[in-house]
Amino acid sequence: MAVADNSDKPAAELRPRPSRHESRLHRLVSDIDDEDATSRYREERADNDVPKDSPGSASSIEDGRTVVAWLPDDPENPYNWNKWKKVSILCTTMTTVLNSTIGSALPSNAIASITKEWNVTSQTQAVLPISIFLVGPILWAPMTEQFGRRPSVIGTFVMFCVWTMACALAPNWPAFLIFRLLVGIFASAPIAIVAGIMADIYGEHRTRGRAMAAFMAAGFL
Repeated sequence: MAVADNSDKPAAELRPRPSRHESRLHRLVSDIDDEDATSRYREERADNDVPKDSPGSASSIEDGRTVVAWLPDDPENPYNWNKWKKVSILCTTMTTVLNSTIGSALPSNAIASITKEWNVTSQTQAVLPISIFLVGPILWAPMTEQFGRRPSVIGTFVMFCVWTMACALAPNWPAFLIFRLLVGIFASAPIAIVAGIMADIYGEHRTRGRAMAAFMAAGFL
């Protein structure tokens, strides 16, 4: 009885061919992804571009509201800032994120000493100094849209430093937990804000992606 030898056939021929339904589903998903990406790109271009017939940086629409936009070569447009200014902003945001991640991890190795100092025996309470650090990001993203990125970053970082010092001077366990909660609220701000900053200063998607990759790497340092 002869047995067909498939050892010489290329790997592509030995793989099972996708069914008609699988191929159709793959094409459908690809088309949806392409359409979604194109739609998002057009919306972003429409938000950032100024109409060619616009005489200035502001124009009125039918309902009486005023739409403010940048002129193509406006030096105040963050997209037109020089490379080194953008890099300095990126490094600053990376530093703030580095401080936040360090601040969240600092008590982890000292939990035993801290709980012993205040005679805390509950394991549930022992993890609170780290777990309550997660509260905060939902506050800062909308707040930066209302009040701006710079005031939010500077203000939250100052308060982060203040409440970190308060943790070191806490007189008892409840006060320490309250101070840690406040530290977490303010220290989590950079994580929520930096993505918006990168979108504000980098208009080209590939460059923005590289900047975001560098920013995200700061958390692993």
